[in-house]
Amino acid sequence: MAANAGVRDVRLLDPSIGYLRLSAFYAPDQAEPKLRAALLLLQDARGLILDLRQNGGGDADTANLLLSSLIDPKTTSVQSIETRSGLTPQALSTTSLPRFPSDRPVVVLVDRRTGSAAEFLAYSLQHEKRAIVIGSRTGGAAHMIGEPTRLPHSLSITIPNGRPVNHKTGGDWERLGVTPDQNGGDDPLHVARRWIETQDALGQGAR
Repeated sequence: MAANAGVRDVRLLDPSIGYLRLSAFYAPDQAEPKLRAALLLLQDARGLILDLRQNGGGDADTANLLLSSLIDPKTTSVQSIETRSGLTPQALSTTSLPRFPSDRPVVVLVDRRTGSAAEFLAYSLQHEKRAIVIGSRTGGAAHMIGEPTRLPHSLSITIPNGRPVNHKTGGDWERLGVTPDQNGGDDPLHVARRWIETQDALGQGAR
């Protein structure tokens, strides 16, 4: 999977709905060329399905980069990081990725194995009103973890050293997970396609 830098599948579904499945977020130097090629392929799609099922996370900078390509370019930050020192706004990346047109609908697919940076992306798109989330509640891994502390008997312990604070909700998804807007049922991809077709008929790019 490293050869694809987390881009597990990218294609156009009939009728011209973009589909991008990401298995993990690799470092930007590996992931950016693959994501750029994927988004260029999907530029003319009538809508986008971003499939983050079974994506346990990975590099937060890459998730941040992809978020920047999907939301309003005037948005400079969607969350702050809270540590013992206080709150620090987290700037969005100045994206070099092609922007997916803002007038076209986006669906994010998630499941209980969606975690960490993938949850950040789903949660942020949901609360920026740029996408709806379809599937089942995610894993609930939001807090930043420090380096492990070694203990006797070959044990170690890790302690959270920060947490994200979303600017729209004032909270995060730790333990709670990202709550989908719609249940995916037995075939979440079918539900997502039907939703995009409905939005396309209504001429709406977001909720």
